[in-house]
Amino acid sequence: MLIKEGEVQSSNERIVYPTITSCLTVTCIFTGPRFVGGHCVKVPTRGQLGYQAVVQEIKNKSPDQGRVYVYFVGAIPYWNAAEKSCMYQTLQADEPIDIDTTPFNAVDVEFLPTGFVNLLKAGTHQILYQRTFGQR
Repeated sequence: MLIKEGEVQSSNERIVYPTITSCLTVTCIFTGPRFVGGHCVKVPTRGQLGYQAVVQEIKNKSPDQGRVYVYFVGAIPYWNAAEKSCMYQTLQADEPIDIDTTPFNAVDVEFLPTGFVNLLKAGTHQILYQRTFGQR
């Protein structure tokens, strides 16, 4: 399932995020497995959802129970504290404290282009996650 900028999708299959530059992706992984993801952009263009609408739509499309992980992946340093706090609160997730700089598990979620790993190494992009142990 391809999730473009300013979109939200849910799927029982692997999801793919193209073109992660100044974007921030939010992915909830549920038991099953089931994925609900959104591709937040700083400045939405015509037809794209803003970040607040993206996280609200993720919440709306999420099952009531069974959430295991919430991943925030992308250009996290470019998003201010108020924007990130809004995302965490809307999804009822604690602020992520775990930072992962290793390549993301491409079995479930893939980030394009392949240069994404280089952006991680450069420090402009990060992977943050909050393990929720089935709570929402």
